[in-house]
Amino acid sequence: MIIEAADISNGHCQITMEQGDKVLSSITSGYVKETTEGENRDAVMGLENSRKDYYTGKPEGTPGINFEYDPSPDGTKGLNGGLSFDQSGTYEVHQYTPYYPERLDATYPVTTENAYRANLGNQKDIITPFKNGFMIDYSVSEITEPKKMDEVQVRSEKKVEYHVLIMKETSVEAFIIPAAGTEVYQNWLPEGPDPKDAKTTGNNLSFTIITKDKKNPEQKSMAAIRSVIYSLADVSHEPGYSMNYPSEKPGTKPDLQLLAKNEKPDPETEKLNRTLAAGEGRDITIACFDYGAYGCIRAIVLLEDGTLLIAKDEITKKTYATIPYRTNDDSRIADSWKKQQQAMDLKDTADDEEGDKLENNPYKGDGYSLYEEYRGFIENQVHIRTDPHKKDVMVCDKVREALVTAADALPSTTPLEKAKKAALPGRSQDGINMFAGVTGFSIHSKFKPEEFGEDMGKNIYAGVESLETINLPAFTHNKILNFNTSGYAHLHEQSGLLLLPSAESLGYAKAFAKVTGHVRPLKDWYCLVITADFDPQMEGYSIVKGDITEKKDVAVNPNGEAKIITDEYAVTVAHEMLHYCNVKHHGDVNENRKLTEFRASSDNPTQVYMGGMFDAVPVKLFWDDLKVTPITAQDNIFKNPGKSISVTLRLKGGTCSGVEDCIMRYDDATAYKAADGNYYLLMDWQKPYAELTGITLCNSQTGTGVNAADHLPRSRYGDATNGNCQVQVCVNDKYQ
Repeated sequence: MIIEAADISNGHCQITMEQGDKVLSSITSGYVKETTEGENRDAVMGLENSRKDYYTGKPEGTPGINFEYDPSPDGTKGLNGGLSFDQSGTYEVHQYTPYYPERLDATYPVTTENAYRANLGNQKDIITPFKNGFMIDYSVSEITEPKKMDEVQVRSEKKVEYHVLIMKETSVEAFIIPAAGTEVYQNWLPEGPDPKDAKTTGNNLSFTIITKDKKNPEQKSMAAIRSVIYSLADVSHEPGYSMNYPSEKPGTKPDLQLLAKNEKPDPETEKLNRTLAAGEGRDITIACFDYGAYGCIRAIVLLEDGTLLIAKDEITKKTYATIPYRTNDDSRIADSWKKQQQAMDLKDTADDEEGDKLENNPYKGDGYSLYEEYRGFIENQVHIRTDPHKKDVMVCDKVREALVTAADALPSTTPLEKAKKAALPGRSQDGINMFAGVTGFSIHSKFKPEEFGEDMGKNIYAGVESLETINLPAFTHNKILNFNTSGYAHLHEQSGLLLLPSAESLGYAKAFAKVTGHVRPLKDWYCLVITADFDPQMEGYSIVKGDITEKKDVAVNPNGEAKIITDEYAVTVAHEMLHYCNVKHHGDVNENRKLTEFRASSDNPTQVYMGGMFDAVPVKLFWDDLKVTPITAQDNIFKNPGKSISVTLRLKGGTCSGVEDCIMRYDDATAYKAADGNYYLLMDWQKPYAELTGITLCNSQTGTGVNAADHLPRSRYGDATNGNCQVQVCVNDKYQ
């Protein structure tokens, strides 16, 4: 703790406490008593008339500093503390008592349960007199709270420093100013080491001291400076140097340090104090080791005539300058970044982004506080600060590596082969881009595995049965992107989204969930898997015929003049990424996703059956055309030797229901069961994609296109059971 006084006159001063919101005031012969901000501070005896022996440690007097404050967050107990000292040494007395706001200056009984006295040892040089006042400077070992009076305590190594400056007003004042000018200072942002070379340090910022005569403040004073004592206070000790890096043994040394001229920074050494003699100049350099570093720089200036001055910030008149420049003492974020991001009114803990394309979405924020987005992340060995008004999603795409390997094996003789080879490595990114497009999220998809969470030292999917059987590459990091934190402005752990390739030929892309039955943001998913035979090449595009309506909508029509080509691979990747973000299929009805068989009757030329050879049931089957043409056992589709066809059958309110052009709607149906109980076969049923592939994200359950109530010849799958996908999207891990 640092206790510091402003200028005083006739023994009247104000002493502020860095860790509290109260003030110490009323100097009376070396006695300091705490009062609230608005209380009277009448001096009993002025400084000029005070006994000098009180300030020099002579045996004629035993001066002391007494203070009272409440260290508990809920205001349930007070702490009265006193420092007394003489030539034999010093001691400190602390008294723990109940806290009464209306009786801050009251004296409470000391009991064996709430007080102790601890000898501090000999500190003879505790008082330093100077021309216009004196300074008290001492340190105390941190002591645990006692249970009995006079109990001997075991002291920790940590020191608590006290610096009390008590002085009269002078005609000269000192200011601490940025050496490179105000504009440079106010636009300076902290930087950590280069991620590509961890041995480097970040950037720096320099300050200097000027003096002015109060009678002529427009001109610098000619007062001679004997020395300047610089000190850093409230310095951050954030682990590592960004929210996610490094993941192995992140250091917690101070993020700022003071350097003399030409001195090289040393991240392993704490340099928070520095005294510069007149011959060393007045400039001090602050070295930075973290992209979110913060602190305050103070300076005490000793003039040649023995006068001591507390340097002030020239603009704010505060007795310190903030690093980086910020006008709000409750924030640790540079004003320049806040202004750039239009976030001056946001608290450092803010996380309520709504800047996306999701209509009526209730899940605010992306899991990263304003300070965490400002401090930033290391992505592909490059530092990034993210947008506080957009939801940021961090992605590690290991599929791309597999696609690069696959592309290397492709021939490249013909122009078509060359095009395939060139396009293949970016196919997973095509899906990520589509996901970004429909959500409006800011996607960061170049994270390396070592940048994607803490290293757990083992495969995080070991023992997960559903993943162990599909031949995935090992992944040892836990996917948490804001683990490097001291706790400041930290809301909760926030996960990223992981894409992994499978060497197996399983024909799918699939997101694997950890849990079911509730809101499932990113933390509740293992990974998104894309298997080796899920075709990312040109065959991964769907082609259907259709028409462009007067409203510029696309309508499927087997006889249409337009050819509608959709990137089925990208849509599927985006579809699974949306599952990873809590979005469900359009319908939860019990659909049999395996192929369904229709077969011709062997003894009835008009009857068609549905089912297997031994469990077939008679059904009415029609073509999905305006004529409602019946399909009989004599139709050409049954001319194969087995007299059967295999179709993908979807049901009303199922996975193909709802808004036709939504990414979350299945587009694989070749037949459907209508509301009338009959079965209908699509005209293009033999093609891989007989229906439109969606490229939007719906905000309604109401069926459109082939599912619209007025669609001809009939609505195929109707309204969605779920649907309204935009309101489901959730990436913030705070939600359960």
